[in-house]
Amino acid sequence: MCQEFPKEKWVDARREDVLDAPYFHVVFTVPEELNPVIYSNQKLLYDALYHASSDTLRELASDSKYLGADIGYICILHTWGSEMNFHPHIHAVVLDGGLDSKNHWKDNGEEFFLPTQGHFASFPWQVSCGAETPLGRWKTA
Repeated sequence: MCQEFPKEKWVDARREDVLDAPYFHVVFTVPEELNPVIYSNQKLLYDALYHASSDTLRELASDSKYLGADIGYICILHTWGSEMNFHPHIHAVVLDGGLDSKNHWKDNGEEFFLPTQGHFASFPWQVSCGAETPLGRWKTA
């Protein structure tokens, strides 16, 4: 509760930094069995996780089957789960639209451009997509 006011001020300041468009939350995780390997090779494998997540988003968004555009997103590495266990995963805040090859805005309206059921075949690990409902136009969830 004591962080509520500073958080709200920070969110308000960020509103000026983003486009007035829907954003969605996507989480990239790895199988639990890989955690000891990742823990022992953090620098190398955190980098690989970032690249795999980013490449997957870019590849699928640029495919005309999904959107056919260059999207904006930000990826954040979390290394611990809510139960304070080692659980490396990437959270991505994904702009639901982007620029096509002619630099024109392209989106799917309020519907997320990537499949929200199952896993992304391009990503070698599990993907949890919270895209059934958008994050809103940069609103706190």
